[in-house]
Amino acid sequence: MHMSRLMRAIDGLAGVPSVVPNQRAASAAAATPPARRPKHLLMAGAIAVAIGGALAAGAYVAGEWRRSPITAPAAPVAANLTALPRVTPAPATAPSAGPSHTAPAPPDSGTDGLVHQALAAERAKDYAAAMRLYRSAADGGSNVAMNNIAYLFEHGLGVGSDDAAAMRWYRMAADHGNPAAMANIGTMYQRGEGVARDDAEALRWYRMAADKGNRDGMKSLGVLYEHGWGVDRVDYKEAMRWFRLAAERGQPEAMNEIGWLYHNGLGVDQDYKEALRWYLDAAAKGNASAMNNVGFLYMNGWGVPKDYGEAMRWYVRAADQGNGGAMNNIGVLYEDGLGVPADRAKAAEWYRRAVDHGDEKAEVALRRVGR
Repeated sequence: MHMSRLMRAIDGLAGVPSVVPNQRAASAAAATPPARRPKHLLMAGAIAVAIGGALAAGAYVAGEWRRSPITAPAAPVAANLTALPRVTPAPATAPSAGPSHTAPAPPDSGTDGLVHQALAAERAKDYAAAMRLYRSAADGGSNVAMNNIAYLFEHGLGVGSDDAAAMRWYRMAADHGNPAAMANIGTMYQRGEGVARDDAEALRWYRMAADKGNRDGMKSLGVLYEHGWGVDRVDYKEAMRWFRLAAERGQPEAMNEIGWLYHNGLGVDQDYKEALRWYLDAAAKGNASAMNNVGFLYMNGWGVPKDYGEAMRWYVRAADQGNGGAMNNIGVLYEDGLGVPADRAKAAEWYRRAVDHGDEKAEVALRRVGR
């Protein structure tokens, strides 16, 4: 299994390893949420973590209305672990491609009808038409339209990217009672987009959204407590509480986060089987990071019998959704001949794809295979 290569430690690390940002926030410090990735990289990266003698993986999908903030974990894994494997684990939060608005309820008339038409235009990538229809609906008082106009400005869809304009429209939607817009304002503050970065203000807006039942606000509160951003200290139990509330409402990123906490024994007893259960729930909802994490458990035989073929199947599913960490992990399987014939050319091909999707570990791997 070439374990000596699999367990090659990163230079300068000793003792208890900390998580290395990679997929969720390439090269971002734990206290600094990463900047928004280019549109074609919206399925960004994974995070590497030291886990005993092997490997791990994951990410996250958009919440309602639009994606939640990208974040990198800051907490160490279990204290008896000593080396960082090459395989890329990624606990949560990598944005999904494309808008994630939720259509308003019928009737299909008035401002609701306009919003439905605008959403259809977005799906057809006719963003100019979507903007025109949203503006008409916003003129009629639709807070959904106001929120979605902000999304288009934030991501430069049919208009020039303009964070300040996005923030104005999110605030307008929030003033009209839209909880998703409240969560999105929290994201803007957490990232420092259109405003100065302010984790405490992000916390305030996420809490306002959560108080109105918004699952993305709940999930984002969990992320802040998980990493100690805008709060007094890291608090995994409080993070778990918010993740569970979000998961109860079907938030797939929160499910993946719960799996990650069980995976690493953060605030709970380490339990790979429970981690797998939550990863599978998130994967069933299309979460690419969770698919990657399932593959990681199979690759290491944690909570399941070791099965490189099953690991490959899950990595490919995640890679098909643009998960850079999974692409890196497929490269590892080909490079080391785990479940497949060793093939450095195929490994290099997957490492290149991983680099294109923001996975920094794959850059090192490409140099290693000499491509």
